[in-house]
Formats: sequence, structure tokens, C-alpha cells
Amino acid sequence: LRKVLNNIIHHNQTCGVPGRTIQDNVHIIRSIIEYYSRNREPIGIVQWDQEKAFDRINHEYLLESLKRFGIKINNNISDKIPFKSGVRQGCSLSGNLFVICLEPLLHNIRQNPRIPGVLPPGGQVPAVIKSIFNDHSTNAMIKLSAYADDVSTIVFNVEDEWSTKTTFQLYNQASGGKTNEDKTLIFWCSDWFDPPQFQSKVNRNWCYFLGVPIDTKGKLPSSELTKIISNVRRQIGMWSSIKTSLFERATILK
Repeated sequence: LRKVLNNIIHHNQTCGVPGRTIQDNVHIIRSIIEYYSRNREPIGIVQWDQEKAFDRINHEYLLESLKRFGIKINNNISDKIPFKSGVRQGCSLSGNLFVICLEPLLHNIRQNPRIPGVLPPGGQVPAVIKSIFNDHSTNAMIKLSAYADDVSTIVFNVEDEWSTKTTFQLYNQASGGKTNEDKTLIFWCSDWFDPPQFQSKVNRNWCYFLGVPIDTKGKLPSSELTKIISNVRRQIGMWSSIKTSLFERATILK
């Protein structure tokens, strides 16, 4: 299954696909924020929270997704499995199955003309596109970033938020998913332009994106950098009184 995931799962999703890493998501979001900050243009990044995303996957939806992607088990459909929802976390297949189930949602977001995206500099130049994607026909428009169920999209106004939320609702009805609206957060990247009246909670200072703190300029917040340095010093200090070899020191630093 992993051999074909790169061909059927869009490059916006990085979880479980060989050759893709979580760092790709972080770099994309940081670059978008930095680009808009330099051009003094406001932009919002929505971090959608899915409640128990793995556990809520309906198995009928899972099997239908596999069928639509043309995936069979030993050229046949297996006997029924007496589970109604969820994919087993810890199982080597769970991540792959989940990204397949989530791909219809991400596809609908990408194809929805009412959901905005960002065309990066050079995104209209075929030579630039081919150098990145190895295919000059790839659409370089960035509408989302996903690592498993951690999905982030772009908003500029209330209509964008509503259109994206509606797409999530359709996915939830089909798959058994549930969007946790209380935990969904919009990071508004502008210190000169007030955000629209979004329904979701808005943060204007900095936020964590996949565990990495990012401010409105796409940089690491100074307050968080100080905490990280202090934590590293404290961790290293625990080993300072113990005699260690060069190899052991390298292991500790890693």
C-alpha cells in the first residue's frame, strides 16, 4: 500500500506517505505567513480540530474509500470485520488507511472554488513547478496543509470560513467524523488589520503549528525561544556531573 500512496495521496498530506515529513507542513505554513507579512497583507490560518479522528472513521466509509481508490485485498474483498468504527492506532496500516479516508475531504477543499488558496511566487511558471513537483502540469495553488487529521486551511473573510466548515460537515456526515468547533483556531497574521467576525476562536500573537511555535511574521516567538533554550540547558545540566564518552555525549545531544 505504501508503494502507491505517493501516487494517490496529494502532496498536501504528508502523514504516512514515504518521502514526506511533518517538516514539510511547518515550512509551508511559515513561508506563507512570512510572505504575507512582508507584503503587508492579512491572512488567516485555520487549524481544524477533529474529535477522536481515528476512532470515529465509519467502516462502511472506509471500505467505500478503498474501493473508489481501486484497492483490493488479495484481489478480493475479505469477510466482514465486526467493528463499526475507528482504525486501530499502533497498527502499521492505520495511518495509511486514515489518510486514504481523509483524502476525499482534502480533495473537495482543493476543488471548491469558494475556498481560497495561495499561489506561491513562481507558481505560474512551468519550469519552476516542474523543478518542485517533477511535473509541469501540477497545480501549485496551496489551499491546505495536512498531517493526518491536523488540517490547516486559509481564510481571508467570514465566507471562506463558512465554505470550509460546510465541506467539513459533508465529510463528517459521510465518515462519522466530528469537527470540534470549540478547539478550532484561526491564527490571524496581521498586526495592522483587525480580523473579520469569525465564528471560530481567533489568536493574533502566535500559535503552535504541529508543535512548533510561529508568530505573525513566520518566525519563532522570542518568548518561546527563551523557554526552549532554558529547557535544553536544564536537560544538558542533568548530565554535566556524569562522566560520558564522546559517543555518549553525541547521543545525549541528539
